[in-house]
Amino acid sequence: IYIGRMLVPPCAGVRLLYKYVFMRKIIFSLLLMALLPSMSIAQEAVSRVFISMPDSILPYLDASQRQELADDIAQKEKPIVVNSLGDTTRIDNISTDYMKLYCNKAHTIEMKILPRVQEKDSIICLVNTYNGPAEESDITFFDMAWQKLNQNLTPSVKPQQLLAKPDTLSDEDYSSLAELLDPTLIKINLSPKSRTVTYQLSIPAVPNDKKKLLEALLSQMNFNWDGERFN
Repeated sequence: IYIGRMLVPPCAGVRLLYKYVFMRKIIFSLLLMALLPSMSIAQEAVSRVFISMPDSILPYLDASQRQELADDIAQKEKPIVVNSLGDTTRIDNISTDYMKLYCNKAHTIEMKILPRVQEKDSIICLVNTYNGPAEESDITFFDMAWQKLNQNLTPSVKPQQLLAKPDTLSDEDYSSLAELLDPTLIKINLSPKSRTVTYQLSIPAVPNDKKKLLEALLSQMNFNWDGERFN
């Protein structure tokens, strides 16, 4: 039996093989145990920022309910509460620097902690998305004490930049479809895995055949965080 490049007798080989597999399992377990605390600490940091969120940002979810959601995450329970509107609010996704919160059926919040290079600190990027029924978003930035920043840290995006005419579509058909997007509403998404923000147009409530045609017109713009702003 070969173990690596060594030729060993069958009985000894079996013993060495079991030992080899056992040691690999131990090493993997130790690495996993080493990573878990850092992941939990990072999630705890995001949770602390969420708990300290001013009531004015989410009036129907008070501090005790935000604490309950954070506790559920820490205890690996389903993070969901009944808010003061009688609707449910839940944490849908949480990572090292990101949280997505379903506030109610018509409102979603995404939160991202972003490092600043020059200031040597971090800020909070908050995206509110409202579904009425087409989705529309706004993006705001805060320091870690939830003081709103006055700087515009994202590029100015016009709805026309998020439309592209396919070569197979006539000018008349393109104009006819584009009219269905009036008024034009922009949806913004933060990436859970990278420091990227995405802009795209919302599709209103239209028949499915029209929806597929409209999807062919839409393009999106992605901007990456450079340590000071999205570019």
